[in-house]
Amino acid sequence: MDRTYVRKWEEVDVNEVTRHLLILGAVSCDCAQCRHLGIDYAQTYTCPNCQTPFKYITYRRETADSHGRFSIIRRIRARRPDLIIVDYLDYKDQTGKHRAKDLLFKNMPEEKEE
Repeated sequence: MDRTYVRKWEEVDVNEVTRHLLILGAVSCDCAQCRHLGIDYAQTYTCPNCQTPFKYITYRRETADSHGRFSIIRRIRARRPDLIIVDYLDYKDQTGKHRAKDLLFKNMPEEKEE
């Protein structure tokens, strides 16, 4: 049977993922925790700026076909099999929801007890 990659759903703490996430761009990565740029994911295990250990990686590049997406995943897995690959759209969706919730509750007036 051929081996391939499929998305596996798992409940996670989004804040924990953000603290240990590398975001892969077209050329290099940045740290999701402190936004340090220019990180080589293949050789860097902790952020050179904030010293966070990396456990997760995601990639920004949108690919319409599964072949392009799987080639990126295969390349990441070949270079860093220790990293857990996170779907970028899922990550952005969840962090956006958290930011909206935080903003909403931050701006709500506190109820006063009588």
